[in-house]
Amino acid sequence: MVSFFTGIGAGIVGVLVLFIIARRIIKVDFVPGNLYNSTLEVIQPILLRQPLIVIFEEVVFRWGLLNHMRLNPNIGLFGAYFFSSLIFGLAHIPHFGYRFAVTAALAGFVYGGSYILSDFNIVVPMIIHALVNVIWQDYFEKKKQRLYIRAKHYN
Repeated sequence: MVSFFTGIGAGIVGVLVLFIIARRIIKVDFVPGNLYNSTLEVIQPILLRQPLIVIFEEVVFRWGLLNHMRLNPNIGLFGAYFFSSLIFGLAHIPHFGYRFAVTAALAGFVYGGSYILSDFNIVVPMIIHALVNVIWQDYFEKKKQRLYIRAKHYN
């Protein structure tokens, strides 16, 4: 049980560091206030899409790649941790682009670290990943709406 909370704690600290670094890479600013039209616009993606994305990505990249690569004596735990995080970042290029892929790779290090520190409890990186996805979705959605408002104002 101690390793579960160690993994969660390390994941939360990692997420805070990730947001500080990512803000420099992606250059996204928080927008104050709620710009959503309804509560359903916020809750629907969290309840429907996010659990599927989080479960899929954590099973593939942490439980699948990291867990199985670490058993290879030529790769080991550190190599598996490094390569699974790097591949996680690269997997995000087609949909989000190169700058986001760097941030996703850094997030992969956070998720992988929380997985290792929790004695390979897959639930720990799933919780951290879900937290990050919810915050990022809100982060980018507000920026998108702010840009829409600006464009509408100037036209």
